Amino acid sequence: MSQELETSAAQGLETGVYVISSIAFPGGSIGVEKSGPRASGITPRNVVSWPASPDPEVVQVKNLGGGRYNLISGGLGTSPKSKKLVGVVFPPTSGETWGLEYKSEYDGYT
Repeated sequence: MSQELETSAAQGLETGVYVISSIAFPGGSIGVEKSGPRASGITPRNVVSWPASPDPEVVQVKNLGGGRYNLISGGLGTSPKSKKLVGVVFPPTSGETWGLEYKSEYDGYT
């Protein structure tokens, strides 16, 4: 998979696939739908938890610009990239997409 690497911290994370091992979100876990909106009755499942889960979730990260990201759940497993992503999560509108607001003070990926 070819990607244009972003070298400036001001640009945030590059679009790609990451293994989420922890996130700056106090308490509990973050759930998403297996498919469809919550109204469908599908049971939510954990994407990431605090403290870090022993089985990190593979999540696709799409950089939307302006410090905003979409996180798309891809199931448990391994990834071409293994980075710790730290940020602030806000609820999705539907499906398996989460938004992430990147803040430089939470710069915890390597």
